[in-house]
Amino acid sequence: MYGTAPVAVVNQTFADSFWPRQNPVGKHLKLNSSDSPWIEVVGLVPNGKYQSLGESPQRQLIVAGHSSGLVIHTAGDPHEYIQSIRAVVQGLDSDLAVTDVQTMNEHLGLAFYPARMSASMLGLFSVLGLSLAMLGLYGLLAFVIRRRTREVGIRMALGAQKKM
Repeated sequence: MYGTAPVAVVNQTFADSFWPRQNPVGKHLKLNSSDSPWIEVVGLVPNGKYQSLGESPQRQLIVAGHSSGLVIHTAGDPHEYIQSIRAVVQGLDSDLAVTDVQTMNEHLGLAFYPARMSASMLGLFSVLGLSLAMLGLYGLLAFVIRRRTREVGIRMALGAQKKM
């Protein structure tokens, strides 16, 4: 990576924006200023969700050496493996810094926030609706029983027997 020409990977939306109906691999581009070096596209990845689940496809350019990500699947608690992963990465290249370590649940927390809030609100309103229905049913039964209390008293006074 050091001393070599910069390379990048782009997603399908990026490729369609700049090279419609063409293979972007092998194409070159420049970032920001005219004195920046040419970057060669060496890979194409499918579109993904980068900020939220409901977002429309966004252009993504991943330049090698600028930032990297590492995803590791663990059988147990992911927090137990952080120090081991740091040691392995430092063993491979002592100049690499392992920062912003997150579990997938932590990483996706913001993306799932709207769905979680919607589900919470739906649950809250469901409980509220059920409570109002129970209160209404109680009120209706109390009203009907109250209206018939006098009638039941008169029948008992006239000798009506309890049914078993």
